[in-house]
Amino acid sequence: MAYYKNVGGASSGASAPKKFDPTALASMGFDMILGTLVGMSEAKKQRELQEKIAKMSLKQQKELEENLVNAQSQLERQRIMYQTFAVIENSKLVDARKNKQLTLLSILGGGTLLLVGMAIFYKRR
Repeated sequence: MAYYKNVGGASSGASAPKKFDPTALASMGFDMILGTLVGMSEAKKQRELQEKIAKMSLKQQKELEENLVNAQSQLERQRIMYQTFAVIENSKLVDARKNKQLTLLSILGGGTLLLVGMAIFYKRR
């Protein structure tokens, strides 16, 4: 049997009454607050993930599900999901850019037609 020397100076007997320890209380409070914040962060990430999946088309959802079934590890599954979301976000950005270009071209075309019409109208006067 090994004997250990009590270096801390604290009593090793069980008969000593336990006193209020403010550092333990602060530590418990800090752990509880930190756990709550981490839990809220994880819940927010899970909600965002569910929202992104809900916005996907049926074909994209089936493709994602097939890829996830074929994936071997959790890390690979996460990589597949984030790649899928990146492709979807990229396609949304491309569509938004095309819509902005179409709007810009139609405004420029309308302005050009208006200027040509005004030039013809004032030339005939």
